[in-house]
Amino acid sequence: MIDKTRRIGNPLNLIKYFLLFAISLFFSTKFLKEENQFIVVCFVMGYVLLLTLLTFLIILIKPAVLYSPQDFKNENNFLNLLKAKKKENENGKD
Repeated sequence: MIDKTRRIGNPLNLIKYFLLFAISLFFSTKFLKEENQFIVVCFVMGYVLLLTLLTFLIILIKPAVLYSPQDFKNENNFLNLLKAKKKENENGKD
């Protein structure tokens, strides 16, 4: 039997769901009063900008955290990546 439940496999999927939330919120503004539309549009624009900046910050600081074991064909490659990051962190502390 196929498991139809979906889970978030890596952080990029989580970011995708946050952006889908923002897009759906943006398109729902046409049902709001005009004075509330400005507030919601500013929130959505700020939300997407903040999310984008945080994503790029994560990519610059810790790019390895964006990968999950399912992204690799061989799990040993994932473990090697983690070991290399650990060595890099240990050498940086000296």
